[in-house]
Amino acid sequence: MELTAWHHTTGIRAKRMAETKDLPREEWLALRKKGIGGSDISAIAGLNPWRSAIDVFLDKTNRVPSTPDNPKMMWGRILEDPVARQYAQETGKKIAKVNAMLQHPEHDFALVNLDRIARNGTTGALEVKTTGWANDWAENNIPDHYYCQVIWEMGVSGLPWAQFATLIAGQDLVIPDVINFPEESWNTLLSMAERFWHDNVLKDVPPPPDENPATKDAYKLLYPEVLEQTVKIGPELEKLIKERQKLADVEKRAKSNRATIDSQILATMKTAKWAVGQDYKVTRVLKTSQKFNSKKFKEAHPDLFAAFSSSSETIYPLVRAIKK
Repeated sequence: MELTAWHHTTGIRAKRMAETKDLPREEWLALRKKGIGGSDISAIAGLNPWRSAIDVFLDKTNRVPSTPDNPKMMWGRILEDPVARQYAQETGKKIAKVNAMLQHPEHDFALVNLDRIARNGTTGALEVKTTGWANDWAENNIPDHYYCQVIWEMGVSGLPWAQFATLIAGQDLVIPDVINFPEESWNTLLSMAERFWHDNVLKDVPPPPDENPATKDAYKLLYPEVLEQTVKIGPELEKLIKERQKLADVEKRAKSNRATIDSQILATMKTAKWAVGQDYKVTRVLKTSQKFNSKKFKEAHPDLFAAFSSSSETIYPLVRAIKK
């Protein structure tokens, strides 16, 4: 790929797929659907606590609307500039905006938007975060899903290093050590993303279920109807259903055992507010709560009940054993 003055100036060796300086947010979100971005790769790799691979599939195949803006996202954008400036002041590095969606020169599905680039001899990617979770960043730690993100940013852009500037609870700026480009990790993520893009997105084939709790909700969005059909269960799924029933039995026994222990505690405490032992202290709490009797309200005010009621649907598996 022939280098241009732009590449010489920034150190970035990627295509400028689109200019983003004055791009409306709706158009920017539409562009993100054309490939795998930094916020997608950790979900595909199974390391994102909030999104699963099938969430990304639903997004890229236009089955769900883009994530609506929320206060957390809004404040993240507002605070990005002052956090980046403070990073520059504390590190002595020069920072700049790229104002473009970047595309890998060989793998057109690999996209990235950089918060900033930073320069001190060589140029690297600066990723700005705002969070309320200090423990996630303690002792130079970087959460796995964010680590995946900057590996993707370095791999797509060609930059040799990356660094985070993370504002904790609006008052503490954490700057972990520089991350040098881990080529082996990049190759692994690239292979995952390439399979996902070609085998799932382009062929419109959902990825298999994973352990992420978000996957179950994603499948409800993928298959929102309940039709009068029957499918045959194979031996592998039979094993999983049997395991599910065992887990349900364990949960039921645990709930019953906890209630029995609570009864023994209350019987011992009688009217006492406190019970103190060698390892534990128990408080007997009296709570007063009011419950709205919707059934009586509906009978007394059917019109008001109808006017202020809304219905919702959810899908879940109801498992029953077959009588033999």
